Amino acid sequence: MRLSTQLTRRHTRLELSMTGMIDVVFLLLIFFLVTSAFVPVEHHLPTSIQYQAISSQQRQSDLEIAVIEIRQEGQTAVFQIGGLVTGDREELRRVLHQFPNKLDGAVVRAADEVLADLVAKTIADCKAEGFTTVTYVPL
Repeated sequence: MRLSTQLTRRHTRLELSMTGMIDVVFLLLIFFLVTSAFVPVEHHLPTSIQYQAISSQQRQSDLEIAVIEIRQEGQTAVFQIGGLVTGDREELRRVLHQFPNKLDGAVVRAADEVLADLVAKTIADCKAEGFTTVTYVPL
């Protein structure tokens, strides 16, 4: 019977030498530091694409964007686009349909007393007539 070997195994302690492991870790660290290539951040790299800076005064086209102002005059709402003043949404839709510059979008400006429903319908009319973007700006 080997009872004595089991007793001696409990009291013997296994020790690992950390010196070799530390040497390997430092060698790997030095290797990766020496062989790594530090790449500049991408937004600092020069671009090969040539572009022209456009000032805020310039637009993509010479045509003006559509600005529709909605005001309340008495009990009726009045639409103004350019020099045209109308109280009829159908006439406004006809003008929007004939508008030549739909790519730059439209701006709907409304006074505070104008109902939100009317403003939403005007924005929907602009979208229905083919304007790519419609922006709401309060007066």
